Amino acid sequence: MSDSWEILPESGLGPLRFGMSEAEARPIAQPLYGEIEAEGPAGLQSNDEVYRVLLETMGEEAAREAIGTLEKSGVDLQPSRRINFVSGLMLDFVEDGLDSIMCHSAAFPLHVGNKPFFGVDPLPAPRQLQQLNGEPPFVKGPDCYFSNIEVTAFECLLLMPGVGFRATREGTEEAGQKTIGWQRKQRTPPEDLTGHVRLDLAT
Repeated sequence: MSDSWEILPESGLGPLRFGMSEAEARPIAQPLYGEIEAEGPAGLQSNDEVYRVLLETMGEEAAREAIGTLEKSGVDLQPSRRINFVSGLMLDFVEDGLDSIMCHSAAFPLHVGNKPFFGVDPLPAPRQLQQLNGEPPFVKGPDCYFSNIEVTAFECLLLMPGVGFRATREGTEEAGQKTIGWQRKQRTPPEDLTGHVRLDLAT
């Protein structure tokens, strides 16, 4: 399998490393991951912007309470830019460099330890992440969050009460848009684990 598509938790993807500037990453990324499909601001860019969104959706009192909690946590949202590649790779940059990476199922070669995320046998890759994480992930619905290595596998599991779980497969309605995302520590803001449960994928 291609080293260019190997997830390196806490480090990057292939030759890309967290902390690289956009100017450093672009000439490395384009020959390996294809043409740029889109680029621009990613997500909410400041606490003031968060407040304006909350004000519209929650009302003034609830918005003030929520933003107060955010400010007390010490979270400082930074302006970020996202570059989307035709291959399914997305890179997010903040002021001090590459901050997070995501890949959806178009990024077919994506793997960890030579175990592919997208393909015929989808469970070995999340199990490898569990091994690297050192403990089972937090799971909510179809999403798995490996908290120690800051990796989230979205739309990857189908939970079956009383039976257990199985992996979702690409090309099916149940899989939705399967996506793998990872970033450098520490997650900002911290992941909200309300409603999550531990699930041992090795069973």
